[in-house]
Amino acid sequence: MVPSIVPGKPELFHNEPVPFRFTPNFQRFIGPHGTEGLLTSSLMAIARALTESEYDLEHRLSIFVGEEIRTWFAMSKTEPRANLRDYMLGAVDNVTRKARVLSCKLEREKPPSAVTPVCASITQLLLAATAPQNLSQTDPQWAREDLAALEKDYEEVADEVVAEGEEY
Repeated sequence: MVPSIVPGKPELFHNEPVPFRFTPNFQRFIGPHGTEGLLTSSLMAIARALTESEYDLEHRLSIFVGEEIRTWFAMSKTEPRANLRDYMLGAVDNVTRKARVLSCKLEREKPPSAVTPVCASITQLLLAATAPQNLSQTDPQWAREDLAALEKDYEEVADEVVAEGEEY
């Protein structure tokens, strides 16, 4: 998923109904244990490493985001000096805020609870990425390969059921 730029102003935004692509093929490849274990803990570890203050994610992002915003201003033929810094800081703040959510910083700072796991925010994002309501709102071209794979799986299962029915 590539972030888009809002028409009329250089702000990055994500216009998909799912937080990230976690297609049925990828879900089958990883499996339920890999999703709940390896993927969740890896997402949290990577986000936590990026949001630690010693790595200065904001400074590194500002280099790349600033270049994208300057390119937008050049293409729109408007003067970038007025709000360039504000747009850049806003976009960097949005990205770092999402990285902090993935690092589960709020859950780690709360007192331990037997009810809420530390990775609750990642689990919510995974649920949103796999929710049929959200997947049905995506662009049809987005999941064309996944739909073809699901149809193939369905046909294989249907053939097996028919073959078993004939044997009995």
